[in-house]
Amino acid sequence: MSLRKKSSTTPQSSSHSSESSDEEIQTSSLRTIIPLKPTTIKIENDDDAILADNECVSGNDSDDANDDDDDKNDVIIQQHSPNSFSIINQTINMQIKADIQNASKESLLAKIKQRKLKEKIRKDPNSACCDENIEDDLREFEYENYRIWKKNCPFLYNLLITNSVEWPSTTVQWYSYCKPQVQSNQKMWNNSYQSNFREFVSERILLGTQTEPPEKNYVIIATQYMPLIDQEQIFACEGGVSLVKYAKFENYVRIIHEGDVNRARYNPQNPFIIATCSSNSKNYLFDYSKHPCEPSSDEFKPDLILNHHSKEGFGICWNNRKHNILATCASDSYISIWDINGNTQEPKTLQPKMAFKAHDDEGCNDVQWHHQHDTYLGSVGNDKMLRFWDIRMNCKTKSIFQGRVHDAIINTLSFNPFCEYIVLTASDDHTVALFDIRNLKHRLHSFHGHKDEVLDVKWSTYCETIFASSGRDKRLIIWDMTKINAAQSQEDAVEGPPEMIFIHGGHTGIIQDFSWHQHNQMIASVSHMNEIHVFKPGIDA
Repeated sequence: MSLRKKSSTTPQSSSHSSESSDEEIQTSSLRTIIPLKPTTIKIENDDDAILADNECVSGNDSDDANDDDDDKNDVIIQQHSPNSFSIINQTINMQIKADIQNASKESLLAKIKQRKLKEKIRKDPNSACCDENIEDDLREFEYENYRIWKKNCPFLYNLLITNSVEWPSTTVQWYSYCKPQVQSNQKMWNNSYQSNFREFVSERILLGTQTEPPEKNYVIIATQYMPLIDQEQIFACEGGVSLVKYAKFENYVRIIHEGDVNRARYNPQNPFIIATCSSNSKNYLFDYSKHPCEPSSDEFKPDLILNHHSKEGFGICWNNRKHNILATCASDSYISIWDINGNTQEPKTLQPKMAFKAHDDEGCNDVQWHHQHDTYLGSVGNDKMLRFWDIRMNCKTKSIFQGRVHDAIINTLSFNPFCEYIVLTASDDHTVALFDIRNLKHRLHSFHGHKDEVLDVKWSTYCETIFASSGRDKRLIIWDMTKINAAQSQEDAVEGPPEMIFIHGGHTGIIQDFSWHQHNQMIASVSHMNEIHVFKPGIDA
């Protein structure tokens, strides 16, 4: 199996199957849980959708007649009175998690297969088993699940912004090196229409495209605008506040890139410097202060070419403690250490300061520098091994610690930024594993919740016990280690382990990457279905 399973890339064009009439895939029980029926405003939006604190999406059965017209960019916003929130919070209980977030595709697929088999046997008892239209039924179920999620997401989020772009991004990173920029409404919107909000906050996000020839790929620095709004402003507006048109998302800088941008990460010591992993096996460096906001020509102009790997890769990490030191890995099983201040060759080509074979021939999937030690790094690979290296030693001989910690391919690892001994790994065996690097023979805990391969895991930036993981099951799960082995009722246990505190189920495609914001609890995530989500979970952490 490959390092990352890429899906075919197509420009954004979404279409959904009609609602199924089969009783087996009806999941509308959630639409009757809302105790109050507030004023409803429907907004048709072709661009972005934003839901802010205290907004409520309709969940009443009376809205079902209009559901066929819904798509990703339709938003129904409601406004409750302040006194109603305590009632709603009591009503939004763990059953919502079970119905929205933990719907079992496996059990549904089994039911669909059984129904198809019965129909086939009834029509032709001598025919072989056939499941031709199962995928269509599964897509119908997934879209129904998405619609229910969209209707109820205001109960689950403090902030949610969804953006659709022309081409998918396989990488995302908050530009968290500086404080968000506050802008006046007149400056931002050029007086194109009246706004109730005087100030907006803008955040920058690093992205990279994955296109099909002859389309060009780009490294993109995008700007996400969000209005600064408080509760008084919300309740001052009759019928509630629509924030849809105020959540502007636009490209700030675009730089032509050769090959798909598998990963892009900025230098924490000099955020103008961006390093990338390309699908053509090369790594590139760009100083975006030297590039115009839009390319002046179709020429590819990297500031530096890092030339060593023979196959493409997804692993790239800057050293947080040592300036201008970069580590990369690839499917050729090698780890390369780069000093970007080193001597370059013409034309603008740099050779690695150190390179060594880290894993068996199957490939090295990820490499990460340790947060507290500038010479330690960890790596994982298709050989199911977790290895730790000290670059002061002869890494070509052996690693300082190693262990076979999964029974399937390991896709990524993450060191805890607060505790130097704790590390997480994510694997194709559908689990996330917790280890103490001093004793890799003993797994501290296994986190079960994903229904497919786990492709990414990252510790939060604000709490040492919280992390998130994402995978091919199109879900991003937030975990809290303090809740491991917490007491649960039988009903709650069916919904998932107690350490699973939140599931973001809004993506319709495989989640390629996600990023924690450095200064608050926001997360940005991207999927292969051209989606970019920005959200803040409605959890106390």
